[in-house]
Amino acid sequence: MNLNMFMMLTLFDNILQPSLSSAINHQKQKRKNLIWNDEFDSDRLDDDNWIYEEHCGRFNKELQCYTKHRTENVRIENGRLIIEARVEPYDGYNFTSGRLLTRKAWTFSRFDIRARMPKGYQLWPAIWMLAKHETYGGWPTN
Repeated sequence: MNLNMFMMLTLFDNILQPSLSSAINHQKQKRKNLIWNDEFDSDRLDDDNWIYEEHCGRFNKELQCYTKHRTENVRIENGRLIIEARVEPYDGYNFTSGRLLTRKAWTFSRFDIRARMPKGYQLWPAIWMLAKHETYGGWPTN
């Protein structure tokens, strides 16, 4: 079973105003400045942009191991990031996949993401926006 996902991430900053009301009113006139992007135009993931998470069954009683620097699970092909879940034995589990975090964090920005997500029984592909600091507790409250 091969499940593929690709995404192209682009981040634009929005001009920030001194107050929330002026920021909301400014939405129609906002200027877009590219402040970060990854076009996946090399043969490997850029370690300056991405962090691999490597663990097995850590969240939500998941049945897979997230692997690190393993091209069977995370690779770039034709300008696309492929994150592939696989049915295979690995470290006492029967499934592997990839889990990535951006190395940088942003506040008050717009994210443009193009992704194709797989469908299937017991699959839960996701792109999350998580807080850098767990001010209100861990996921999902933060």
